Amino acid sequence: ARILLFVLLFFIATVIHDILYSDNMTQFISKQLVSFGLFALIFTQAIVLAQRFSMSFRTIEAMSERLISLNHLKDEFLVNTSHELKTPLHGVINLTQSILDDAGEMNDVQRKSLAAVVSVARRMAHLINDILDFFRLKNRDIELHLDNVDVRSVVSANLEVFRNYVGNKQIHFKLALPDDLPPVQADENRILQIFYNLIGNAIKFTQQGEITISAQMEGEMLRIFITDTGIGIPEDRLETIFQSFEQIDAAVAREYGGIGLGLSITKRLVELHGGTINVRSEVGKGSTFSFTMPVGKRIETVPILQNILKEQERIGARGLSEPPFAASEEPGENMNSNYTILAVDDDPINLQVIIGTFVNDNYKILIAHQGEEALTIL
Repeated sequence: ARILLFVLLFFIATVIHDILYSDNMTQFISKQLVSFGLFALIFTQAIVLAQRFSMSFRTIEAMSERLISLNHLKDEFLVNTSHELKTPLHGVINLTQSILDDAGEMNDVQRKSLAAVVSVARRMAHLINDILDFFRLKNRDIELHLDNVDVRSVVSANLEVFRNYVGNKQIHFKLALPDDLPPVQADENRILQIFYNLIGNAIKFTQQGEITISAQMEGEMLRIFITDTGIGIPEDRLETIFQSFEQIDAAVAREYGGIGLGLSITKRLVELHGGTINVRSEVGKGSTFSFTMPVGKRIETVPILQNILKEQERIGARGLSEPPFAASEEPGENMNSNYTILAVDDDPINLQVIIGTFVNDNYKILIAHQGEEALTIL
């Protein structure tokens, strides 16, 4: 400001000089000076503006680096916290479910309370998994393990899990998959996650009716449909529901819960496989989500279950010998059983969950707290 004031006064002085010079009132400098004053004023203003721009740029650059650092710190904190929450949360789910399954003297109110604890804990676990997957997708940290996946087997094997999501709702599942359905080239865990998200979304917004799973060929791609008879989606929201943290509206979010990550994660997982996802919906009549997956090579189905049953019969016939090394044995287990479970985990809560799950079954349970101990037992 002082520099600009000085140059402005210099410019005014040159103007006054030129006025006096033109009236022959001064002969101190025998030429016009206003051009020099104007040049000095413009040049000084340019320097000052450049300096201000440079200072602003440095400030913004420093703030950007600071914000990037804080954003990375926030992401790291959120991911680490989510990881730490998973173990105790699964412990709560499994221990509560174990108590609920073995409840003998409980009344209906107590059973409903325990069931509510399990439901809320599962909802939190699902939310934590969504947060972790969101940041992994954001950082492109997900690696696909592609293989031939039988869609019918994946859906059928997890149909009971989907029924558990239904609870007391009057919802019927219908599998309308063709008999000659080819396998898809996909990561089995990720395609299962896609089904969890889409079918879970259909269950959440459907109070009663039917959820249909169907498929059809489209060239070299297999299109899979999940159709529900739920509340539907307004037409103006169809393009935004696949964006992160997007929901139909605040009232729906309060009533049905969730933070709007499931469909965003599903869309990215489908696109990672080279497919596309879209939705058709009518308010009050339901929605149809469909996604495509590349078709894999046809393979003969191996009768895995039959092989497992034969192996169990063979083991049961000859019995199991005791392990050659000492192993941790839990009190109350059936040491005369022909069937053995080796539970390995560094968290004692998880080991307690496994023991509690099979405590009333005919299994011998061996526990190990680390990998080397497990190898020694084996």
